[in-house]
Amino acid sequence: MDLTARDLQTEAKKNGHPWTMAKGFDTFCPIGTYLAKNMVPNQQQVDIWLKVNGQLRQKGNSRDMIFR
Repeated sequence: MDLTARDLQTEAKKNGHPWTMAKGFDTFCPIGTYLAKNMVPNQQQVDIWLKVNGQLRQKGNSRDMIFR
């Protein structure tokens, strides 16, 4: 899951520009528990979330990703 700088994404969308740059910062590399592929029966239907100090910051699902 990529983190997204929502402010930059919103501004780019508003101006009709590509917004993928809102996902490419050096500090955007959350790491969590690794799961073996066989532990995830459907990789296109996985809930993914990010918490910082126990506070939910982002939540999504792999079905919503641009690239499979």
